[in-house]
Amino acid sequence: MTKNQISLQNKLTARHSCAGGEKIQQTIEHSLHERVKELGCLYNVINSIMDRELTIEKIFQDIVCYLPPSWQYPDIACARIVFMGQEYVSADFKTSIWKQSADIFSEGERVGAIEVYYLKKMPDIDEGPFLKGERHLIDAVANHVANACKRIRLERSLKERLKELRCFYGVSNVIEKYHNDQRKTLQGIVDLLPGAWQYPEITCAKIILNNEEFKTDNHKSSPWSQISDIKIGHQVIGVIEVNYTQKMSVLDKDLFLKEEQFLINALAERIGSAIARIRAEEELETERISLKNKNIALKEIVERIQEEKKEMAEKIHANMDKLVMPLFSVLEKNADQKHTGIIKLLKKNLEEIVSPFTRTISKEFASLSPVEIQICNYIKNGFSTKDIAQLRGIAIATVSRHREHIRRKLKLTNKNINFVTYLNSFMTEKELGVIHQKG
Repeated sequence: MTKNQISLQNKLTARHSCAGGEKIQQTIEHSLHERVKELGCLYNVINSIMDRELTIEKIFQDIVCYLPPSWQYPDIACARIVFMGQEYVSADFKTSIWKQSADIFSEGERVGAIEVYYLKKMPDIDEGPFLKGERHLIDAVANHVANACKRIRLERSLKERLKELRCFYGVSNVIEKYHNDQRKTLQGIVDLLPGAWQYPEITCAKIILNNEEFKTDNHKSSPWSQISDIKIGHQVIGVIEVNYTQKMSVLDKDLFLKEEQFLINALAERIGSAIARIRAEEELETERISLKNKNIALKEIVERIQEEKKEMAEKIHANMDKLVMPLFSVLEKNADQKHTGIIKLLKKNLEEIVSPFTRTISKEFASLSPVEIQICNYIKNGFSTKDIAQLRGIAIATVSRHREHIRRKLKLTNKNINFVTYLNSFMTEKELGVIHQKG
């Protein structure tokens, strides 16, 4: 080989080595560029997730916009997030057979997926047309989304519990404020309900009780409702109903939270107790008024009876004075000495019918025996101890013992009080309506 040939070969080898180095350099630069895009995408995703002002819907929409520019062929890339039955897609989204995806898990359960599509075939690299770094990126985004959903769910759960507690406290205040006004109580409660549900801006409520309805101003029927019966004991007396005016849900399988069902059940029970109390108090008030009216009527009847008794007594007294008493005067003139005392006693006893001494003194002094009451009557009418002994056929000493017992029971022992005067004055005071009390 000549020197020229060797020189040419060396030049060709050097040129080939230079071209290979440039290719490696380009590959490294391309790889670095892709990593920078992936890191930028992950940075944007994390910023969106950490922004507590953003809703989960806005976070998902932002993420599907960040993904396509971060893949190797952004011009033909599009992305989608499927989560709890909802879809969030990038601009000009279409599905294709060239797809890279990562599942989103919540508490061990698949709840969605992140998908990136190429809209036309590209050369196979690591995972079909997708890079290994893109696999790491989509998995990392799915993991961050899962953690974000968990955090948001916990924060929202705390917020919802506070709203539910405020609602229950507010309901108690309404019941206490309106007390026995059933209509104001139920309207006040129904107005509190929407604010306790997770989407108050699209929530309305209604309470039906005894075919009477109490609604929020924005109420309208919808297929998205939550219901609980209002009962007193085992009897259903009404229903409480909460409606969403449109479908809303991304974080939960069911449209309504299970805690909201607990709340509506507790409120239905609380309303049932309040209505039972209101009805019981209304019944008591009705009975009280009825009893008051009956007492008034009874009082009028008693007063009328007393008036009639008084009128009857006056008539009897008048008839006695007019018809009976004159006869005693005739009998006293024509009777012998033996029968005069009996006639006088009979006259006094008839007078007792008009002015009942026996009933009055036995009521005032319950300790007096029937015999002692009769002897009081004799003494009041002026009969001596001897006269009483003859009339009753007993010894004078027995009458004297009775008198001593009577004075002791009337608390007149060792007092300088005339027995006859006391008994007559006692009856006079009773007839004048003065209560006599001794000791």
